[in-house]
Amino acid sequence: EVFKNPQKSGFGKKSIDKSGKVVIPLIFDYAGEFVRGMAEVKQNGKYGYIDKTGSIVIPTIYDKTERLDDELIEVEQNDKSGMIDNTGKEVLPIEYDYIRDFSDTLMIIKHHDKFGVFYKPEQTILPTWYDDITEDDDGLAVFWRHTLGFLSKIVYKLSNGKFGIQTGYFDSKDNEISPNQHHQENIQTATSNLAMNINKITHCSG
Repeated sequence: EVFKNPQKSGFGKKSIDKSGKVVIPLIFDYAGEFVRGMAEVKQNGKYGYIDKTGSIVIPTIYDKTERLDDELIEVEQNDKSGMIDNTGKEVLPIEYDYIRDFSDTLMIIKHHDKFGVFYKPEQTILPTWYDDITEDDDGLAVFWRHTLGFLSKIVYKLSNGKFGIQTGYFDSKDNEISPNQHHQENIQTATSNLAMNINKITHCSG
């Protein structure tokens, strides 16, 4: 296992030298608590993860890491953020300006001043098309996109693993200017519907 060296600032594997003395050679600058059999460590200024034997299971190549849940870890390199799983496999490319929690299942992602969503249960990305993503009074995600003077307001509501999508066109004062449509789709189909909705807005001239 990995132990803190009591005499020095650092962590390492406990071993016994030829004289029978227990020694802890320094390997890591920092070692965190174990979660799912893994602990965050810092080595030469970079972060990664080890298992309970002290073996590195995710290389110490990241500027920052943060465990999001039992399965996903947010990582940062060169001021860009992404996500990996417990095996180190990249599930969200390390190219986003930032990532933040919105709910238990949704994370807001930002890329080149546009916003999108990462849906954690299916590890699916809704592309960064939006000028902003906010939360309304009911705790629903509201997606905003400005095109030709109009504002589209698209509300996603999770229900039993499904997305309920309400779409409508709103002016700059948030007044509705076209009827709402309602769909109950899974996330893959929702992505397709979003593309169609964006096309409708793009070709709407008033």
